[in-house]
Amino acid sequence: MDTYKGTINEFIDWLTGTDSFTNRNVSGGLPVSGASIRQLLQAKLKQPIVIYDDEASGLFRMFSSEVARDRWISLNNPQDPNYDPERAKELKLEIFNFERPSEFILSTDLSSDPRYIIKGDTAAAEAEIEFKVNLKDKEGQTKSDSIVVTYTITNNITGTT
Repeated sequence: MDTYKGTINEFIDWLTGTDSFTNRNVSGGLPVSGASIRQLLQAKLKQPIVIYDDEASGLFRMFSSEVARDRWISLNNPQDPNYDPERAKELKLEIFNFERPSEFILSTDLSSDPRYIIKGDTAAAEAEIEFKVNLKDKEGQTKSDSIVVTYTITNNITGTT
């Protein structure tokens, strides 16, 4: 029995050779060979998911392959001639998604004036170093999330920190 020995993706029916996305037969009507199926499975085990950063919706989307991702993008893009979000849902191209973390901008305001601190002189106002930390999202809104600030003070002469 003749079989199709070419490369396939997860959308190709192994018995008929039909692409479930395009409804086009890619195998000339032949069933897919075991070697082609093995090659597909081995490739899928090496790269089980593809992550797509969908900034517009604020989600990370997971797909079974770059082909699935590209088809999902095409079907969900109003400027694409293939635009059909219902079809994308039907085909179950997206495995799952989760909310992407907000992008934050951390700004610090540290006095650039040199401070000379005499060992043990904690009472002098000049011994104080002040700084402010602002955490804002990409829209410039201040966030009240807690942050941890770590700083190191180094004696440039001795190298002691």
